[in-house]
Amino acid sequence: AQSNVAVSYLSMNPRTWLVQLTAIPRFVTHFSVADITAGLGWMLSNFGSLREIMREESAYFWRRWSRSSAERFGPQKYGEIVPFDREGFWRGVGNVMTNLKGMDLRGAYRSWSSAVDAIQILDGFDSMVAGVAYGAAQSKLRREGVSGANLKAEAASLAADAMRDTQNSTSTLDLTMGALAGRQSPLARLFLMFSSDPLKTTNILIQGGRLMKQGQKARGAEMIAGVITSAILATTLRVGW
Repeated sequence: AQSNVAVSYLSMNPRTWLVQLTAIPRFVTHFSVADITAGLGWMLSNFGSLREIMREESAYFWRRWSRSSAERFGPQKYGEIVPFDREGFWRGVGNVMTNLKGMDLRGAYRSWSSAVDAIQILDGFDSMVAGVAYGAAQSKLRREGVSGANLKAEAASLAADAMRDTQNSTSTLDLTMGALAGRQSPLARLFLMFSSDPLKTTNILIQGGRLMKQGQKARGAEMIAGVITSAILATTLRVGW
């Protein structure tokens, strides 16, 4: 039941797509505000070819996207930034209408679920966040004097680390030990449906507090400010919607 609720909520509510973008401020854990701004610019300027660029430059990002291909035949099969199986979508819609005419509401529901699954909107928003990380990493490395072929390779590595540390993920390779343990507890699953995200947020807060105690007050404050900014933006977006 919980799984169906999660899929329905994510697939049908546009505000949950946009909330993914509010996690971008957490990148201050790895990049300066100026670098993140440059990353936003890079993402927007390369919007039409984000998937192709990232597929070539980062094995991590391609695995992150193609993982859902094995589960739902999404990004890897259809290629666009928001993968869309048009044939599958219209076939599902046609089945919905047929079932409704026959008063088969259960069949109509199953057909509609199939149609919605043909549009992998969430993967598109994930790719935008990934693009920001990659662009920010390039900006940081250029300031440090890195250029040429080394720039792309090192930027891909930095961006992958930033994504692992700050973004929600269903991959067991990216989960903290706390998230893995929580997945084994029915009670924890009830309260933390997307368990890795709140636990990663907590980790950033703890890390920022530790840096401040060690004397790195500016760096620790930046990390904590990034998490708070992300939370405020997400809440504002939900309430505003």
